[in-house]
Amino acid sequence: MPFISVLLAATALTSTVAGVPPGNEAEEAYLEKLVMCQESWFSWKDDDRRMSQYLARFDANFTRSEDEPAFLPKGPANILGFPLIKVYPQSVGMGLGFSVQLGGQFAKIRSEVENKLGKPFECSASDGMTSCGAELGKNKSLTLTAFGNGANAINLIGCFYNYEK
Repeated sequence: MPFISVLLAATALTSTVAGVPPGNEAEEAYLEKLVMCQESWFSWKDDDRRMSQYLARFDANFTRSEDEPAFLPKGPANILGFPLIKVYPQSVGMGLGFSVQLGGQFAKIRSEVENKLGKPFECSASDGMTSCGAELGKNKSLTLTAFGNGANAINLIGCFYNYEK
């Protein structure tokens, strides 16, 4: 079974454990590390102990969305100071990674991420979409994309894992 299928099945089947509820600063800091490529489930996917901790923690704080391959926080949570809307624990768009949808203005999210990175994004815009990215090493990059403009924009940020099959 492909790794992603195992991850999704394990996430769906892991029994709920007493975890750190969304809205908790420690949990939000942990998720921020995954989003900002400071932690990566892909780098420790073969470590059973670490994966089971990750899956239990994830299952304790999120429920699967019924309409898309996303997970919803069980309570209010913020990442980078912005409201967390959805989590995509296995992907960044069509690629392998970890991403989240955040509420808020794209320009403010971009500014906050660039401040944390200590460097500006390279961005391009077309067809009502703005895409930004920053290479963070040989096998990972940080992406920030806004679909649409203004208050109705969908802001997706995440860590993309470059891997070879």
